[in-house]
Amino acid sequence: MYQLTRRFLAPMIAARPKMRSVVRSRVLLASTFALLPLLSMWQKPVQAQSSLNNGQFCYAIADNNPPGVGGGGGRNNQDTLARIDDFNAGAATAVANITRPDDSEVGDIEALTSRPNFGELIAANGNELGTVDPTTGVFTSIGTLTGFNDFDAIVIDRSVADQSRLLGVSKDNNDAENNVIVEVFLQIDGTTGAATGISSFQGISQIADDQFPVNTAGIDGIAISPANGLVYGVANRGPRSAQRFVIIDIANGTLQDRGPFLAPNGDEIPDVEDLSFDLFDGQLFATTGSSFEAFTENAFLFSDPLGGTLAPALGNFNLETPTGAIDFEASACLLAEQIVEPGDLLLVKRITAVTQVGGEEQRFESFQNQQGTEVDDQLSAATNQAFPLGVVEAPQPLAAGDQVEYTVYVYNGTATAINNIELCDPLSRPSVLQSDSIEFAPPNGALTLAFDDITDADRSPQAPADASCELSLDVDEFLAGPPGPVGPLGRVGGVVSDPFILAPNEIAAVRFVVEVGALQGDEEVEDFQE
Repeated sequence: MYQLTRRFLAPMIAARPKMRSVVRSRVLLASTFALLPLLSMWQKPVQAQSSLNNGQFCYAIADNNPPGVGGGGGRNNQDTLARIDDFNAGAATAVANITRPDDSEVGDIEALTSRPNFGELIAANGNELGTVDPTTGVFTSIGTLTGFNDFDAIVIDRSVADQSRLLGVSKDNNDAENNVIVEVFLQIDGTTGAATGISSFQGISQIADDQFPVNTAGIDGIAISPANGLVYGVANRGPRSAQRFVIIDIANGTLQDRGPFLAPNGDEIPDVEDLSFDLFDGQLFATTGSSFEAFTENAFLFSDPLGGTLAPALGNFNLETPTGAIDFEASACLLAEQIVEPGDLLLVKRITAVTQVGGEEQRFESFQNQQGTEVDDQLSAATNQAFPLGVVEAPQPLAAGDQVEYTVYVYNGTATAINNIELCDPLSRPSVLQSDSIEFAPPNGALTLAFDDITDADRSPQAPADASCELSLDVDEFLAGPPGPVGPLGRVGGVVSDPFILAPNEIAAVRFVVEVGALQGDEEVEDFQE
């Protein structure tokens, strides 16, 4: 249920694809050179399933500080991102120490939430919000909540369509009883849906000191119930104090005390630090800090407390032993996707037509077995020699102004549907994409492809590249979107499909035409083809 990243590098032979991993989207990259296609295959990171719930995975962030230390109260050791691999087996992995993009350390994360529709973890480092990459632990700042202090609790409102509304509780570092509920709206990228900044924020209510249950004076975690919309919280006062489960009225800051958190054996749980609901079954996921007492450094599962009554935990296990980290201050869950091993998604690019200047179109739409290209052979066997159609190289020398039609095939050889596939095809100068030539053949299980012009709004083959496409590009490659000074040649054209789904044994394809550009200086055609 938790995400593992692997990098696959295939040996480079003629027309054989390279395989790489990517963080955000499953992107199949077919790098276009004007004559000879060179293929690269991009897939989303391989993910292992956990027994907590199929289809999701959860993370916890360890502050690595002893009891009563850290935040506004003492030293801040570098934080660690941990992933739970199998809850029932007590298996977890330390993914990475959390750093900024410049490799500087991050040491004050005490709250975590997720935007599951977009695969993002959002963390609070003091009063600074940022995304945490679930595969590398890199914390990228998206803004600071000036005027507020230490955030020990944040939660994304999943009922908002773009998951842009966030609630948090800020505590004054000099007065742990000063808890202000803050409403934040994230700035969202209109193309990718990614959180890129903070559009607005405000304090909406303050929790009065006399609202807290006895021996508690701070909110250390909040979660919004998917079953009833109630906002639940952890009322906490120190690592050795009994933690209380509360319902929070965010409009006026009043609390309802619903009793202590109880372990499966009925004992009270000290130092509960964060709460998060699972994404499917209404289970409450919690982590504990470094109390040095019973249930230290544990992850717990509860059922969704309908009516605000919290039954004893369903199960728990210790996180310190497998990860080497302590003081798990924050937790959140993300959607997982079907495990995809290299080669399961077959990507093949062929030349299916050539039109030379002054000549007639020459088409290559019959099956041709290209020896020595492993992925081509795999697709041939999987489709009973129906695909791939076309040739690997143009059958005659090409000159500037000639037009080459490419067809990119993608086939799902797995036993389950694969979501969020993108075809990302940058062009290399001096190629010129004929933008009105782009056609898409939607997924088909009968192994017949029907190409249609892409003119409707739900497909954008020349959409600006997202981050995963951009990472794949060399300096002589470019994608659609605003021209920019990226590399010596810039990037101003290419083909990027909208995400689509392939069911088992389905094939889909994109077809487009490229005009051969004018060669520079004394370059030979043979060199250009390479």
